[in-house]
Amino acid sequence: MSANPVTLYRMDRPRLWGRDAFANELMADLEAGCTIIGLEGVTGAGKSEFGYQFARLCQKERGPSPLFIDGGIAATEELLVGSLCEQLRAVPRVDFQGFGEKAQGFLGRLVPSMRRIGGAMVQDIAKAAGLDKAEKTVEALTDFLTGIDAEPEPYVKLAEAATANRRALIVEYLQFVADLGNPLCIVIDEYELLETSAREFLRVLMRRKPESCRLLILVNSEREPPSDWRGAMVPAIKAANGDVHSIPELGRDEIARWHEDVIGRAADASTVDDLIQRSRGGRPAYLAELLYAVLSGRGAPRVPDFDELQAARRRSLTPAAHLLGDLMSLLPGDVAVPRTFLEAVADVASIDSRSAIDELYGASLIRHVGHRTRFVHSSYAISWLSGIGVRRRDELKEVWYKAFEHAGFTSGELTGGLLSLVAPRLVERQSGENIAKLATSLAEHGAQDDSLLLLTTSWRAAPGAETLSSGVIEHALQAARLQLDLGRYAAVHEPLRAVELQASAGTPLRNAADLLRMKLALRLNRYGLVWSLSDKLIRQAPSAADVQLERELILNTALRDVMDEDGVRASTERLRTLLAHADEAGQAAIYRSLARSLAKTGDVAEAVRLASEGLEMANAQGDARSIGNAHLALGEALRHARDEHTALAHYHQAIDFGSATGNRDSELWSWLGEASAHLQSGDIAQAETSLRVARSLVEDPTFEHPLETAHVALIGALADVLSGNVVDDDAVLGRYRRLGIGWPESYLRETRDKGSLPHALPI
Repeated sequence: MSANPVTLYRMDRPRLWGRDAFANELMADLEAGCTIIGLEGVTGAGKSEFGYQFARLCQKERGPSPLFIDGGIAATEELLVGSLCEQLRAVPRVDFQGFGEKAQGFLGRLVPSMRRIGGAMVQDIAKAAGLDKAEKTVEALTDFLTGIDAEPEPYVKLAEAATANRRALIVEYLQFVADLGNPLCIVIDEYELLETSAREFLRVLMRRKPESCRLLILVNSEREPPSDWRGAMVPAIKAANGDVHSIPELGRDEIARWHEDVIGRAADASTVDDLIQRSRGGRPAYLAELLYAVLSGRGAPRVPDFDELQAARRRSLTPAAHLLGDLMSLLPGDVAVPRTFLEAVADVASIDSRSAIDELYGASLIRHVGHRTRFVHSSYAISWLSGIGVRRRDELKEVWYKAFEHAGFTSGELTGGLLSLVAPRLVERQSGENIAKLATSLAEHGAQDDSLLLLTTSWRAAPGAETLSSGVIEHALQAARLQLDLGRYAAVHEPLRAVELQASAGTPLRNAADLLRMKLALRLNRYGLVWSLSDKLIRQAPSAADVQLERELILNTALRDVMDEDGVRASTERLRTLLAHADEAGQAAIYRSLARSLAKTGDVAEAVRLASEGLEMANAQGDARSIGNAHLALGEALRHARDEHTALAHYHQAIDFGSATGNRDSELWSWLGEASAHLQSGDIAQAETSLRVARSLVEDPTFEHPLETAHVALIGALADVLSGNVVDDDAVLGRYRRLGIGWPESYLRETRDKGSLPHALPI
């Protein structure tokens, strides 16, 4: 229990009475070292109010005001990061003595293309703190590091940056702010409204946030699919040494005290029963409405029904305000709509938008959050929508479609759940080319779920399997590719199968589908299918250089996985031939693949040379994801060359880039490489430390890692053998046998016979 018990709600809003003990429980968690808390609850449980007030209490004596991220507004990664940056532009505590050195360290850790943006961020802090000298120093330092003159509005470039670079920048920026003496607290409200991109960034943030930073994540357990929250996010929170709590219900005593405080008289048992029944089990958001209705005389002498109360409020509105409320009630969840766009919707409906918005606001039905507008609470929208029939809803969706049409269907307006209102009409009325462009734009802006909704609506809406147009087939392929990129392997099959049924053999669409199927087979370690598809693509598209390059890169990785040394050598020669046909990004990928393959086949000097050149190319290209992959390739080459000390430095860099950019595969293989390097150096304790992290990654239920899971078991077994412990060989080798991989059996036997590793571990 906290040394200073929390008495938070008597001096705040009475709707939150009864949660003092819960606040003390969470405070005790924080004081015990927990820095990530998930808070789940039903609609109207008071999650947002509790989270905001608790965060403010936590930071009262500790540091800057909490940073609040609203999932109904900042639904995509791009918007979430923008909101974080905006709130971090000025912080109250700055260590002037170490400012310049820390700023230089921060900027030096960024890829060159992001240093101008990082410099602007640092200058904002210096300016806010009145550090004129530091501000000028940072400006000069940024100019030196970037080699260019100052540019206007560098923050604009943040939204345009590659996802990996943007993530790496924010991770480093949060650390820089914390290093200046700012223990941060970040509150993510309405997690259920976040797009996949924002959720992925949140997972990155959990693993790479500063140690002093506290993270509070609030979710509506009624609206969020359990498969995501319970199946994915909760394990991730706990893996990061966090904890998850359900916000407790209010008890009868708390409800009675609340009634007495608001109404001015004690509540008898029947009144409390009535309040609990009409507030859906005593949910604070509903209780507040009911009690203040009684107080104002609208519900006296009995407690009113919530839906009746809301219906009465709607009946008192003018027709224009009522129509605008009807339109807003279609919005999913607590989504907030841009005010200017809401005005455009009102114009389509021939409503005087200003007076209608003012009337709804004056009736306390809607609220403004920045430049966006939403209902005061999601319960208002739920109640409102329940009174609108199916046919009327369809008519209202037509109004939304026309507003989007007038706005040109820009991705900025369609994100955050609004697309669901108009997706069927878009597919029906827009060309296939326009659908593909819009889906691409949505994905590029971090709205992958919206992009998938549009693409899936398109290819599923086709009248039949025999009549799919090439444009619709392309939409299915686009959806399958996006699902694969998101790691949703099971969801790839349905759209990919639609393409395979429709696209003729040897056509670009079918070649692309086969490459995607081949890549999926590699991710799932189904090597027989990889060999089969590779042979097919050689026959079907022998002269398509782009197809053959991607095919050979996938094949090379698969051959390396199973340690087919003759196959790897033949593949590396083909990759060398393809170098002349590749662009810069393709050449860098070839260099990385060649380095890792040559290291396994014994040509370690050439492997180190190619990996070093690959790293130089990646640094020049300035993509953080590629830089991390290049460090991994060089680490692998150096480890096979038995320069474990230098290899560890590159693995460490690869882990930093991988974890900061959300490149899970690269990070996982780097931890495996680091564990192997420690084992090769005889440092079993450090090997086991690295292995624990790798094990936590392969145990993530949202990803499938058959081969990596087998490698974790093998490295652990080797450490046990070298420590003199008994190992169940069949339990370790069975995983490899299921994949058709045989080399670990002889390697484990030789290690036991020699008492040391026979050569570099060839994972």
